[in-house]
Amino acid sequence: MVNADHELLSRTARIAVRGLMSDLVAGAIGEYWENEHFAPAPGFTPGEGGVRKQLFDSYAASVDRTDLARRRGLASHE
Repeated sequence: MVNADHELLSRTARIAVRGLMSDLVAGAIGEYWENEHFAPAPGFTPGEGGVRKQLFDSYAASVDRTDLARRRGLASHE
């Protein structure tokens, strides 16, 4: 479980970005993540939301938001 005190991006910010992604085409969402060298999390089980939100979630699930070495993943949230 991720400790909220050590997260580099708050849950509130992640939810806001996820909501904004619903206005993009699915291809753009994947492109933003893959430009930062991320891939969808293996074995990811989609939850709620449409295709774009589920796609975003599949990439977001592969990010360890407490790992400073992986800070580049935050660029995909910009």
